Amino acid sequence: DEYFCVAIDLPGHGQSPLTPFDSWERAVDGIVSVAEQLGIEKFHLVGYSMGARFAMAVMAYACERLASSVLISGFPGYKRELARIQRREVDERLAEHIKVYGLDAFMDAWYQMGMFRSLHWHPGLLERLRARRIHRDQNAVAEALSIFSPGNMPFWGDLLADAQVSVMYMAGEIDDKYCGILQQLMADFSHIHGLIIPACSHAIHLERPDIVAEEIAHWVTGILFWELWHFELEDELLVEVEDELQSKEILPARR
Repeated sequence: DEYFCVAIDLPGHGQSPLTPFDSWERAVDGIVSVAEQLGIEKFHLVGYSMGARFAMAVMAYACERLASSVLISGFPGYKRELARIQRREVDERLAEHIKVYGLDAFMDAWYQMGMFRSLHWHPGLLERLRARRIHRDQNAVAEALSIFSPGNMPFWGDLLADAQVSVMYMAGEIDDKYCGILQQLMADFSHIHGLIIPACSHAIHLERPDIVAEEIAHWVTGILFWELWHFELEDELLVEVEDELQSKEILPARR
């Protein structure tokens, strides 16, 4: 109720076609275009998993449009080219599996992975996720999985070092891999705020949407208060400098 929120389907998902958004740069253009159509100059961008990779891509190609970024269980990529090649091959095989055997079989197997184990602790949650598949084109999802594989992106960790935007990274307490990523990012970059959601694995926004929404709202509110304080401080400093220059007759008095 406090903020105007826009949910964007990723390329190849929901109602978003894969083309013309079939590269990181073009997908970023699509996200920025949505904001422009709504008259939004700057925005706080929240992304989960692949969506977090898109959020990092926006930081890379259109950082000036961001007020802040919230990365939920987001993988920043591989440093080594060999690792990228190997991941591309894995995701291409997964994409072919989806095309041949269908999205249902793939998703049922996907949610059996260890990083999703706590999803099974929530009665009815997996059934609701299965019901959402009817809105997805399996071929488009397969192509998106291949095109937007971590194997087809640079190591976004480098851009996080130079990012001129505040970043919050969220992970689930029992998602060991992404808790490790969170801890490494916080150790490497002082401007990244980390938050671990208790008793959750990878999909924290599905398991504890209440906590995740509350923390994001607190984050955005904190950014807004900081900006207001910063601007007020700038104004106070400007007045002090102006008064001093006028007292020394370096700057003419205002008329």
